[in-house]
Amino acid sequence: MRIPVLIRSAIIVLWGVSMAALLRYEAYPEWFTRTVPGYKGLISDTLLARETWSRLLINNTPAGYSHTTLSVNDDTPVNQLEISNRLHLRFRLGGEERRILSQTDIALNRDLRLVRFSTSVSTGPLGVSARGHQRPDGLFEVTLDAGGVQSVRTIAIPPDTLLYSPSQELALRNLRPGTRLTLKTLNPLTLQATVIMLEAVARETITINNETLSVTRLVTSWQGISLQSWVNDDGLVVRQETPLGWIIEACSPEAALAAVSPLHPPPALFSEKNGKSPLNLLIGKALQ
Repeated sequence: MRIPVLIRSAIIVLWGVSMAALLRYEAYPEWFTRTVPGYKGLISDTLLARETWSRLLINNTPAGYSHTTLSVNDDTPVNQLEISNRLHLRFRLGGEERRILSQTDIALNRDLRLVRFSTSVSTGPLGVSARGHQRPDGLFEVTLDAGGVQSVRTIAIPPDTLLYSPSQELALRNLRPGTRLTLKTLNPLTLQATVIMLEAVARETITINNETLSVTRLVTSWQGISLQSWVNDDGLVVRQETPLGWIIEACSPEAALAAVSPLHPPPALFSEKNGKSPLNLLIGKALQ
């Protein structure tokens, strides 16, 4: 199955934007010396609901938002825990306004094991999506769709694997500088497994929206790419800086939605430096 070049680039860009933005809710500090055992090692048994908003800045100009929710679905027989994320980016590329829309939904059972997922990325008329569900034998049947061309794969997703979404949000608590974490992830659109390394570097103070916060700075490493995140004492990311020079920061719902308002022109997606754009750099590393 061939994925359109623009969509393939969008997937890689979104991966870079949110490498530290894998969904995390109240992770336990004891896992920060080993590989996290899947969602069970990251989601507190007492956490039943959460909603977060953030906006994306390109060249300090609002360009999009991310909205993540976690809730219990009482309509399912086993009260599945559902995680949903929506990402909306608005930017200028080649002199034209473009948008990237992404939607990801994940369902976990009582043991916090993955049982169902769906994710999609689209830009204009181009789009790719993946839907997967766990079969009785434990394997996952995944349907991939690229421009209307479908293929079906049967794969094993180990319990300690975290499903990648190009727009998920990191939320970690009680991290002490010097602690490290290994995460096993899967990108459902490419079915590529990837190991991500996280390290808590230092305690710092930053100012966001005129509010001074005490935070922990994290460094995330993936295939030669690194980015930084700042996490508050409640385990929520309040700021991220990507290899592309983009900034993601926590905000109110109103500020998030205003980031895609037609009242202001969208920023240019990339700037050229020495003849090489960050996109070329990111794609080159991601495809090695």
